Amino acid sequence: MHRVAKIIAKLPVALSFVLAAALCVKGLREPDVWWQIRTGEWILENLRVPDKDIFSYTHEGKPWINVKWGAELIFALISSLLGPEGVLLLQLIVSVCMLYMTYRITLLLTGESSGYLSLAFALNAPLMLLIAEYRFIGRPEMFSHLLTLVFLYILLKGDRENTKVLWWLIPLQIAWANLHEAYATGVVLSVCFAVPPAATWLYHRFHLKDKKAKPPVSWLLLPLVLMLVTVVHPYSFAMLARPLQIFGQVFENKYTTELLDITRVEYWRWNVYALIIWLLTGVLTFVYWQKQAAAKRKFNFYWRYGTGYLLVIVAFLYLAATAYRNVIFAALVCSPALTCITAEALKRLVTDQRWLLRWQITATVALIVIYVWVVSGTYYRHTNSRDTFGIRVPEDYNPVETAHFLRAAHVSGRCFSDYLTSSYLLWALKPHFKTFIDLRDLDVFSSDFFQQFAEIVTVPEKFERADSIWGFHYVVLYRPQFAALHRHLYRHAQFRLAHLDPVAAVYMRNGDTTRAVHFTGLPRTAGYYISKIFNPLYEPAAMADADVVKAAYYLMVGDVEKAALHGTKVLAAGNRGVGYQLLGEICYNTRDYQRADSFYRLSLQADARNASAWLGLGAVLFQNQHYIAALEAFDNAIRYDAQPLQANLFAAECCKMLMPSYGADATVYLEKAIRYYRAADRLNPQNPVIMLQLGLLYAKNRQCGQAVRLLQKIRAFEGFSQQERMSIQQALTACGG
Repeated sequence: MHRVAKIIAKLPVALSFVLAAALCVKGLREPDVWWQIRTGEWILENLRVPDKDIFSYTHEGKPWINVKWGAELIFALISSLLGPEGVLLLQLIVSVCMLYMTYRITLLLTGESSGYLSLAFALNAPLMLLIAEYRFIGRPEMFSHLLTLVFLYILLKGDRENTKVLWWLIPLQIAWANLHEAYATGVVLSVCFAVPPAATWLYHRFHLKDKKAKPPVSWLLLPLVLMLVTVVHPYSFAMLARPLQIFGQVFENKYTTELLDITRVEYWRWNVYALIIWLLTGVLTFVYWQKQAAAKRKFNFYWRYGTGYLLVIVAFLYLAATAYRNVIFAALVCSPALTCITAEALKRLVTDQRWLLRWQITATVALIVIYVWVVSGTYYRHTNSRDTFGIRVPEDYNPVETAHFLRAAHVSGRCFSDYLTSSYLLWALKPHFKTFIDLRDLDVFSSDFFQQFAEIVTVPEKFERADSIWGFHYVVLYRPQFAALHRHLYRHAQFRLAHLDPVAAVYMRNGDTTRAVHFTGLPRTAGYYISKIFNPLYEPAAMADADVVKAAYYLMVGDVEKAALHGTKVLAAGNRGVGYQLLGEICYNTRDYQRADSFYRLSLQADARNASAWLGLGAVLFQNQHYIAALEAFDNAIRYDAQPLQANLFAAECCKMLMPSYGADATVYLEKAIRYYRAADRLNPQNPVIMLQLGLLYAKNRQCGQAVRLLQKIRAFEGFSQQERMSIQQALTACGG
């Protein structure tokens, strides 16, 4: 019986590690990964790290400080052995190591291993993993996540046992500086631990006049040494100032939602709330036990864990507030402390070993339920995540079919491609493909160039001007976005639609010949069989219905006849949710709002989570001037859509229509409209039309600083009408700009 009890005590901990691995069994959907793998391949081929842009034709030769070349080299090596999905296997290993480090830190803090600690770990680990899972996506930042915990462990060990162990941080800092941009985090961690001994020495030396007090030399030198060794890098002394440049880019970069800070409504997602509740629960538990003066064991955070660790927690909570992508750091560093607090609470609450055994069995069952929730894919659907279970290259996020078409049809020449499709093409069509713009962002491309790109995909005249300069042979354009340019190219005298798939459309210049290409999907890889280990019932999602893709595309470009043809085929195939939604959009485009309303409602009866049907129903209600009902529909579209650009734009317009009718409540709708436009701006950055509306609303709400910043940036945009230019000038005058 005792042996069984020991096994039951260890089982929840083991299941926590299995869950950590399962949360990394997902699709490789991050577009950045492809240019990173390609860069690593280039380094292997040329045996040097590039210091100039080699992948675009618009910025070729421009200086490029590529900090994370080491991670890219690792990615390329793994990809050459296991295929690109191997990057997710690396993420799996790193995530399991991260959880192991949190366990080791917890053991170090408590100084003991007991059934209470194992149970506390099993209760806290799943929450930490689910909060952090959104960044388990196969990017170089995985090394920063792991090294943060390794540094924390070594610093705590040096603080408690022997400072000699601290010098292991030097080679780790060198490795960190060559793996990811967040290497300055190592210096910050060392400063947090250096402050308490330095303050103690200063207090004894100058306040108590203790001349025998010895300065903590190791702690004082450590941050300086860690900062200096970052020059052991191909870019040498440029690395010393690089953290400040990266910090500045965070505020300048408006092209990714991961940099949202705590002041933005879009920052507040379910895992942020979960982190706050988790922290508050731990803090309240700690405070409660502290007030139990009669308790036999006084639980004191400061003498047990050290002020250095407390400063780390405070610093990383601030870091999490500065950008949504940093929430994971706060979850990682807080987890050991919260586990220790939980263990202390369990010791006081659960004194009977039989009850402890029941708690362990309950934790085991709960972990099995969470595991099934994840590997069945239900977790991702419930959290409205873009991820899905199963290691693969999802063809609905990566332009796999497009690359196959271009390669098989021997298409060559200069390509105009957007930043969402170009990274994959850079890898798949190597070595000759070069990008117009890509996701290396401000490391290569300036903010002004991103603005120029936004104008090209918004205003046809700007595209024609760019074409006259660069001479595009073909265009690859992300299918769900950039509607204005899609419509222009579809009717263009010199370009024709040559290929269409769920991710991209290819337009060839007339005269360039192509042949028909049949794509049957990617072959099964090791990722498929690994996914089957975690879930024997796993099968990859079917490829997107070609008729659905074509109907949506033809609706976007305004070819209602072809859209109706493919929409009818979708309905005939039995897909009632999408079929009725497409017919609703066709009726909406022909201004048959009554039938459109009926079709959208039939679609929602078949699938209440159909974001496009909610969007269409809202549009119909908007046209019929039922603005409050329309706003509710748009909110549902935002809730169920992973990229709700159009829903946010429609919702903002709804609020603008409601503002004049609600007197004192007009300010409420004004602020809501600003919130929706800000969300749209994040989803489609630097779009001058969105920036115009947002700037005018800021001016109306007397937020003149933001209004002037936006309106000054776009006032020279040539695509605005005379009326819009007058509105800009009036707003700037009112704001003193």
